[in-house]
Amino acid sequence: IPMNQGETIRPHELGSLEASDTLFADPAIKKLITEGKTPASMAQAATLLPDALSRNTVEETGLDETMSMVREQFAKYAAERIKPHAHGWHLRNEYIPMDVVNEM
Repeated sequence: IPMNQGETIRPHELGSLEASDTLFADPAIKKLITEGKTPASMAQAATLLPDALSRNTVEETGLDETMSMVREQFAKYAAERIKPHAHGWHLRNEYIPMDVVNEM
């Protein structure tokens, strides 16, 4: 189970090795493991999450209401002021312009 970019929890660490063996023996799970991570399957999986395509994360963040609002404002700012230009800055090996940084 990936927890974040640098941490993974494995079934035996949760004391559930037998349950994981049973799960991994299931033909559908085997197919998912061997064939599952394609752009098409990931897009299909995203459609199964009610509002996943409009959210920055699909998990429950655990943030309180204030921090959730702060996060939403940063996401809105990034979508409006950063995202439209980010790839161009990257291709030109440029930093984020200071006027954009100062707005933050």
